[in-house]
Amino acid sequence: MRLFCVISILLSISFASAQDPGNYRFTLDNGLRVVLMPSESGEMTALVTLFDFGERHNPPDKSGLAHLIEHLYVTCATENVPRRTADEWFAAYDYKVNAQTGVDYTVIATIFKNDRIEAELVEAAERMVSLNITPADLQRELPRLKNSATCTSGSRI
Repeated sequence: MRLFCVISILLSISFASAQDPGNYRFTLDNGLRVVLMPSESGEMTALVTLFDFGERHNPPDKSGLAHLIEHLYVTCATENVPRRTADEWFAAYDYKVNAQTGVDYTVIATIFKNDRIEAELVEAAERMVSLNITPADLQRELPRLKNSATCTSGSRI
């Protein structure tokens, strides 16, 4: 499974090499692909984490598994981030957030003030490496998936 992370950074500074977008595309040793898209102005940052798996990748007879992973990614605790509900995740951001699972992708998107860039990147990295999924997390999220007839391609968390 590959992971693609797009980080749109809307900073209030000018980038001399902005004409060469290749300077802002790189792949980490672990295979994470990163795209930085700076802007010359702005006070907000969008962090979009795009996973290369979706409903098409569910095992046979395991419909909804990718969507469950989407829910767990935004709600489960890590070593340094406490567990939260989906409603708490939405409420934690003053600006728009979204999580959805499509046929070939799962995306988590948040918008926040520029002074949160480092903390948001640290949290995203922790969620990718040390998500602590407990039986209580599964009990909380499974009914939401079972009871939702709208948990289909492109549905919001």
